[in-house]
Amino acid sequence: MVFFDIRISNNASIPKFWSKVKSIHAIGKDSRGSIMNINLIQMECIKAYSIRGYHAEKKPYLYIIAPNRDERFTALDIISSYNSKVDLECKIETASYDTGTYYCKIAKEHRISFSG
Repeated sequence: MVFFDIRISNNASIPKFWSKVKSIHAIGKDSRGSIMNINLIQMECIKAYSIRGYHAEKKPYLYIIAPNRDERFTALDIISSYNSKVDLECKIETASYDTGTYYCKIAKEHRISFSG
């Protein structure tokens, strides 16, 4: 299973936020001009501690499951491209922008969650 986590904005409706993420991926292209088939992506809502800063409570995240690494890399690249074009308050925060396989391998072997 190949995945990444997106932190849901404060006070955001989960269905509306998921719709926003889907629309960004539906119209976005990565740095190579590749698009992704959003129908292949699955989503679950989880609660986890953020790995950035201290938080007393768990935060809601979208757990995005991609069918393979290439789709995951394309999805992360599209989010990165989107973030480079919008204001700070509109950016989408992922728990990991890692597009390599080393950290995913280590996290899996040591049962480390990317979202905390």
